[in-house]
Amino acid sequence: MKASGRGGPADDREQREVVELVPKPELDRAQRQIERLQKENERRKRESERLKRESDRLRQEIERLRKELEAALRASKR
Repeated sequence: MKASGRGGPADDREQREVVELVPKPELDRAQRQIERLQKENERRKRESERLKRESDRLRQEIERLRKELEAALRASKR
């Protein structure tokens, strides 16, 4: 009979992990690829943050110019 709930003896048997041996050169290549992709991900994250700051700055500049233009239009109607 199976043990009920998690952590019982039946769960241990059902959740065994499969271990697969991989040749060292293939493992090394995969690790280098992971490192390269992590660096690329960090670079893209920094670039994304930079672009967001630039977008926010430009949005503020647009709002400032819009207000300036509205004030100039009101002044020209007087």
